[in-house]
Amino acid sequence: MAATASIRFKFTIPYRGGVHAWSSRFHFDGGAPADAAHWDTLRSAIWTSLKPGILADVLLTEVLGYAPGAGAAVYTHPVASEGGSYVVSGDVQTAYIAAVLGWSTDQRDVRNHPIYLRNFIHGVILASADPGAQIADAQQTALRTFAHAFSDAGGGFSDGAVTHKRAGPNGAVGLDGGCGSWPGHRVLSRRG
Repeated sequence: MAATASIRFKFTIPYRGGVHAWSSRFHFDGGAPADAAHWDTLRSAIWTSLKPGILADVLLTEVLGYAPGAGAAVYTHPVASEGGSYVVSGDVQTAYIAAVLGWSTDQRDVRNHPIYLRNFIHGVILASADPGAQIADAQQTALRTFAHAFSDAGGGFSDGAVTHKRAGPNGAVGLDGGCGSWPGHRVLSRRG
């Protein structure tokens, strides 16, 4: 399979009395957008859909775009620390665990296991203080809506000329996407 283009959203999150930087990179089909204006359109469409699942104190700081197989970014969009729009109302926030977004594909690895695409979103809100609590329903719904939209079943996001769908780095297209009910444990490194 051929390499795919990708877009990387860089964030900061309050963590252990300071802030921690993290990012989530989404590969997509359809090739790289033609120019900066098309990258801007795609970035805006993806962020508009993702933002309702991101907490207000999780700040988007930069967006980078990569051509298929490129190591260096071909597109850079600095952001003046724009927060998500998910509103916390008495739920329990945990920065150190993550929501796991996943997309199914029709591809299999060399051992014939199904290939899934995954992304982690930090700043999870739990439904209660119980250590075994699930992610709050409203945040799950917002992230599921985003993951579904960025799939073949959901139609993808347009850059103004081409519609792009979530794909793997080697081309496996995300057939449908969702968000797990349980938080994942992609631990942020300790700073300081």
